Amino acid sequence: MKKNLKLIYIVELALFFLILILCSTLNVMANNYRNYLVITFLLLLIIPCYYIFGMPKDNNYNKNSGIRTIIIFIMIFGIVGYLLGIFLGFNRGYSITFSTIFNGIIPIILLTIIIEILRFIVLKKAFYNKIAIVIFTMLTSLIYILLYLSDIDSSYEIFVFFSTIIIPYIAIESLCSYLSVNIGFLPCIVFKLIIFLYPYIIPIVPNYGDYIKSVLDILLCFSIFVTINKGLLEFDKSKKRVNRFNFNVFTIPLIIVLLLMIVFTSGIFKYQLVAIASNSMNPIYYRGDALMIEKCNIKDIKVGDVLVFKSEKRIITHRVIKIYKENDKIKFITKGDNNKTRDVLISDDSNYIGKGIFVLKYIGYPTVWLNEKFMEG
Repeated sequence: MKKNLKLIYIVELALFFLILILCSTLNVMANNYRNYLVITFLLLLIIPCYYIFGMPKDNNYNKNSGIRTIIIFIMIFGIVGYLLGIFLGFNRGYSITFSTIFNGIIPIILLTIIIEILRFIVLKKAFYNKIAIVIFTMLTSLIYILLYLSDIDSSYEIFVFFSTIIIPYIAIESLCSYLSVNIGFLPCIVFKLIIFLYPYIIPIVPNYGDYIKSVLDILLCFSIFVTINKGLLEFDKSKKRVNRFNFNVFTIPLIIVLLLMIVFTSGIFKYQLVAIASNSMNPIYYRGDALMIEKCNIKDIKVGDVLVFKSEKRIITHRVIKIYKENDKIKFITKGDNNKTRDVLISDDSNYIGKGIFVLKYIGYPTVWLNEKFMEG
């Protein structure tokens, strides 16, 4: 055991050396080359580790149930994310080009697999030594953090980087160390590949900002850890069978809900949900309601319809009180039912989104509240 620990500390010293290399190449080497430098270094490190320690058996009966639990929680948080997108908006995902594949997708896949196999080989031989596990976790966290590190010129940028990169990556790496020691490396690979690759796979992703994303990432890690730690994955040793929730019972409804959220919140289809952020349309719509809008032809809008349009970064939902043409453009004068005066902004096809068709009471309120707490100011 002591001999293994000494060898583990040598491996961790090698990781520390890699960190020094990354620090020395911050302003010298492009990020894509640094990714492949890390991948090459870790591959060369795995070879002697495999030769010295061997590959531990990954036959833990909790492994498949752990993967199921991770997928369920990711889908739950995905639904939450798209609900937030109802009000906060959406961004386009990455376009799949040779550059994004070579500089984004491939490095993520290789780095994830290599780090998790190395973690599994090393930490399984640590005999639950907390010091060795913590050191390894902090070192892998630093590797990821340095790969994202860029020029920081102010104390505010330091705070932003600490809040949006450092803390989330420590949470992710801590969860992976826990899963690797107690279950195996496959759940870690599944978890990281999903959360790292989804912007490349899904064409529309919620635009809830770095802070809310960081909070969700940390809560996701914490939720998975608490669920597993409280015995969700305990198994009946005599039957060699995991006592778990039925996967289909939980995941199929979640998949359906998540797909519906993507369809009705992303705006890439005919119908879209938006959250009502004020009481300007009382008593028809109230703050916190979610309005289903239809992307009809702008020529089909009539006086009396509820027009949904953009004003800077806000989405306005007001009634059309007058329509006229100017320079071959259709113009709309709008007013909130609860407002005394009409809107100053005159809407046209440059900021037009759609028209309101029916309302879902209250379900938009969480996104309004989160926007006020985290996004404003």
